[in-house]
Amino acid sequence: MNIKTPLLISVIATSLTGCIGCYNPTGCNKDSSPYYVTTTTTQIRGITVPKATKLKYKSKNSFQKDQQQHPLNEKDLTSIELPPNTAINW
Repeated sequence: MNIKTPLLISVIATSLTGCIGCYNPTGCNKDSSPYYVTTTTTQIRGITVPKATKLKYKSKNSFQKDQQQHPLNEKDLTSIELPPNTAINW
């Protein structure tokens, strides 16, 4: 084994350590789930939600990412995030 082999191995190992811990090619901690922000008061699953409510959905295909132009199917709804300083009166 010549001197270049250990040097090459250490350079490769050092460059690969930056990849460990994040195997997502789009980046770590980025939620690309599809969502829709309501533009008016809307009724979702029998609950009236105010304007600017964020509705998050599970993705059905690779084209459904990030913000959507219209609400998706209610059966795929995963969460409802109300705007700051708002509440729902039951």
